[in-house]
Amino acid sequence: MTEQNYAKIIAKNLRDIMAQHDITQSELSEILGINKSTLSSWMNGTRIMRMDKIDQIGRASCRERV
Repeated sequence: MTEQNYAKIIAKNLRDIMAQHDITQSELSEILGINKSTLSSWMNGTRIMRMDKIDQIGRASCRERV
C-alpha cells in the first residue's frame, strides 16, 4: 500500500471519528494541540499523521468525548 493510500484511509477515519463524536476541526485541533492547518492537511490526505497523534486520538475516542 502506498503512502497516499494510507493518507486517504486516515483522512476517512478522522472524518468518521469527528462525526461520531460531533466535534469540529477546531475542537479536534485544540484537543490534539495542533494547528488547524495541520489537521486540515491530514483530513485532505495531503499529509500523514505521526503515530503519537494517532494514538492520542484513539485514546481520546475511547472516552465519552474526543
